[in-house]
Amino acid sequence: MAPPRPELEKQYMSTKPVQKVAEPRPSASILLISPTNEILLLHRVRTSSSFPSAHVFPGGNLSASQDGDIPGADDAERHVDGRAYRVGAIRECFEESGILLARKKDGEGLLEVEEESRENGRKDVHANKVGFEDWVKEQGGVLDIDSLQPFTRWVTPTNLPKRFTTQMYIYFLPLPLTSSLSSTSSLPTQSRNAVLEFLKGDGGDGKGIKWADKAICPIGLMMRKSDGRSVLSLDQPGPELKNSGRRGDEKRVVLVKFGKEGPRDVDVWERKEVLEEQKREGAKL
Repeated sequence: MAPPRPELEKQYMSTKPVQKVAEPRPSASILLISPTNEILLLHRVRTSSSFPSAHVFPGGNLSASQDGDIPGADDAERHVDGRAYRVGAIRECFEESGILLARKKDGEGLLEVEEESRENGRKDVHANKVGFEDWVKEQGGVLDIDSLQPFTRWVTPTNLPKRFTTQMYIYFLPLPLTSSLSSTSSLPTQSRNAVLEFLKGDGGDGKGIKWADKAICPIGLMMRKSDGRSVLSLDQPGPELKNSGRRGDEKRVVLVKFGKEGPRDVDVWERKEVLEEQKREGAKL
């Protein structure tokens, strides 16, 4: 007898419409890239209500009291990059990791705050005892919202009870003025320029929608025969953006194993590779 399917797998792979669709809550997240091209991932605690024990990018829900005006549920701007999303992304990154993406108000470079002041600020901002931007201003800085590079919008499928409309960003931490890696000191800059150039395109799916404007609602496409992983299509934008002219990524799919603890063994493949593999596996049966 086959074991029962994990609830998350059933929700993502179901084609049965739900009676009441949850309203997606606005949130933001950052792919924070170091000068040596490392990406920051945070490890959620086992008791977390959302994806326990998972490694995630820093981010979370927007706060009207901290991040400014948030477009309403029926406003098209709710699903578009805006100031509230940028402030929220930087605030959540600060609260969760202690990394403050702010620049010196009267000079260049990132703002440096002493550890005790920084930790007290994290606690006070999280507890809503002080406004985030007010606190940064008191430290002599200003949020570095202009350095955030928009990189896709993710909308949770309608079959899930909790839904989000999440603005993703890429942020490159500043390169050091000097480098001990003399022979490879130019590589980070070259890599960053390559990423920025890549973001100007449509990812190769031929639809002409840049990465900054792609809206992705991952929908169950099939179960992979070789390892039982779910294959999620990335081409749909979600019901809230159905008539917006925006699309997701038609070239790629996500392979994921859903378990009790959440998604695991996640890979990104080209759609045609998975379809060709499924065809070959089917021919063997």
